[in-house]
Parts: sequence; C-alpha cells; structure tokens
Amino acid sequence: MRNTLNISKAIAVFAIGFTTALPVQVHAEGAAITSEQAARKVNIAGRQRMLSQRIAKAACFTARDIAPTEYREQLVQARDLFEQSQDALRHGSLDLKLAPEIRPSVLLAQSEVIDSWATFRKPVDDILTQAKVDTDLVLSLQDHSLEVLDLANEAVFKTTQAYGGSTKDVSIALTVTVDVAGRQRMLSQKMMKEACLLGITDDKTAVANSLSETMRLFDASLTALRFGYANAGVLEAPNQDIASALETVSAHWEDIKPLFEKVAAGEVPSDDDLIDIEKRAETLLKDMNTAVGLYENI
Repeated sequence: MRNTLNISKAIAVFAIGFTTALPVQVHAEGAAITSEQAARKVNIAGRQRMLSQRIAKAACFTARDIAPTEYREQLVQARDLFEQSQDALRHGSLDLKLAPEIRPSVLLAQSEVIDSWATFRKPVDDILTQAKVDTDLVLSLQDHSLEVLDLANEAVFKTTQAYGGSTKDVSIALTVTVDVAGRQRMLSQKMMKEACLLGITDDKTAVANSLSETMRLFDASLTALRFGYANAGVLEAPNQDIASALETVSAHWEDIKPLFEKVAAGEVPSDDDLIDIEKRAETLLKDMNTAVGLYENI
C-alpha cells in the first residue's frame, strides 16, 4: 500500500509532518481576490482530499456488508459531491460561492485530478453494481484513492500558493492555515478507512502503521491550529469562534483517539465496534468542517 500524502507539498513543520519551507510573499497569477474568496477556494479544494478517502471508506464498509444500505448511499453521495465540486472549482458555482478558476498553475493541477478521477470512478461504479462486493476490488481501489489524494493535495498546494500573499488582505499564512485545517477532514476519513481495511487486508502491519502515522499527523496538526506554529506559517486560532470550534474538535478527538490506538496496535475491530467508531468520526468530521468554514470570515 502506498503512503498517502506527499507531505513535503503542504507546509513546513519540524516534526509534525511538513517538510518544505514556508514560501514568502507569493504573487497570484491574475486578478486579486478577497481573503474570503481565497479561503473558500482552498476550503473546497481541500474537501476533495476528504472525499477521496470517504469514498474508499464507504467502499470498505460496503464490501464488509456493514450497514450496506447506509454506506452504499454514502458512497454515492461522496462520489457525486466530488464530481460536482471539481466542476465548480474549475468553472465556478453560485451555489458553492466559487468563481471560475483562472490561475494556470491551479488549472493544470486540477486537470491531473480530473484525469486520475476517471480511473478511480470505474471501480467505484463497479462496487455499486455488485450485490456482493469483491473485497479484492476494494483493496485494489485503495491505490486509486491514494493517487487521487496525492493529486488533490497537489491542487490544494497550488491553490494555496497562487492565492496566498496575492494582496495585503490575503496572507500566505491564511491560505496555509485553511489548507492544514481542511486536511484534518481528510485525515478523519483516512483513519476510519484504515480501521475498516484492517479486517480484510493480508498486510495488517502496513495498515496499522499507516493508521498510526495518520493519527500522529491529525494530533500534531490540531495542536498547531489551536496554538499556532509560526515557523510553518500556521496561525493560532484567530478569533474566539474558531478557538471554540477547535476546542470542540479537540474534545471529540480525545474521545475517539483511544479507539483508533487499539486498532493501530493491531486489534481488529468488530462490525459493531467499527460502526461505533465511525459515528464518532462523523462528529469529528462535521466539527472540523465547521471550523474550516469559520476561516472564511476572518
């Protein structure tokens, strides 16, 4: 199984998973936009990473016949939202409050996501047509999901570069921070996917190790978001609303973290345990999504 993120394409953080230097003022290609518009673009582009892992998670639950009706529906919804959002990022959308993309570097990165998505979608559609899902198909789907994730992460990075620092009102620190905050949503789904995969993979050690790394990155990034990490350009929670939202995320993370730790130690969860963990992960996802949205209004 491939490693998930090319973390060096995100931001610089010492030992919490980021390895590139924080860019200085990066001037955008094209007309300037407001901080709200820039944060919105990074937010929705970042959500595509989450959807790639949500699709893979829902496919795993479906293959294991765990609440199959619910997770088939979740799979359909995530697939459709991914496509709708990718179109909106490129061509604009009144509903999603997105202007059409004009930055060449961002358009190129988005094209690579679209090309990879075409390969990812076919096995997703195959899973939805099977009465009894082949677990080998689900396992092979993971490589496709990680490829889309890597390319979606690159698209977010290009968006962060293109819009951060474009004007005095849109700081690179803002776009970097929204990128990191948005990535937490993806990590919540990736952890859940890995917990599910542990029950069907032949390489449990690799999956458990990947889960441990995903947990470490979520934990360290949450600390950086709450308290700031200047060397990486991550802003401390800039107002009380965001601080409170991140405190709520932290409380729910402390609730679910011991359950993931058991799985990362190699304990294969039962179907009932997986459903319990997944419901908690949904709360974590929703709360983190709320926090990300608040950055659009600072």
